[in-house]
Amino acid sequence: MTERERTEVASPPHALRNATVGVMFVTALASALMAVSLAPEALYALEGDDAVDLGELATAKLDASWSGRYVRATASLDGAQPISFRRVGEPGERRIAAVPLSAVGPRLVDYAVPPRERGARFMPPTQLSGRLERVPELGLRHRGLARAVGALTGGRFGESWLLVDGDDPKSSRWTLALEALLLAFFAFNAGGILRILRRVPAAKAASK
Repeated sequence: MTERERTEVASPPHALRNATVGVMFVTALASALMAVSLAPEALYALEGDDAVDLGELATAKLDASWSGRYVRATASLDGAQPISFRRVGEPGERRIAAVPLSAVGPRLVDYAVPPRERGARFMPPTQLSGRLERVPELGLRHRGLARAVGALTGGRFGESWLLVDGDDPKSSRWTLALEALLLAFFAFNAGGILRILRRVPAAKAASK
């Protein structure tokens, strides 16, 4: 077998090669986008187990460095008009309500409603602990709630904060394994694309 024949055997047909590169590119791109969207959840999972005490949520002074932190705070939600929603894959109802009379911008609380306590007698929690997020940076769990949150904040997204009660770092640690898997998919497919593309010039040179 000549060198040219060996090169033709080693190199896949042009159409098949393009299809393979296309599939690998789409897979790599999807993995990268999912990894980026999941990155805030994974970073939160690395937070320590001790919550930082904010005091009163309505008056706490916050800046961008507080986004994605595990905090503890107090808030009165008496008289607030909550919005009910359900998270995909999670049982039970959750509600988002704005803290009344906040003087430093809209402050929201996301809290769970126990199934047996639904109705007029249910009192929202006042002692809160969980993940603190800037509203413009809300992650996957609150996707689709932008319009509802906008109604609660009066459209002041940049000044708004949301405390997700009960969302501690331990509850997000499953995202670390998923993030590693997504990055592995990206690396495998990106490496495969590079190997195929490097093989093409070599095959062309050998066939001349």
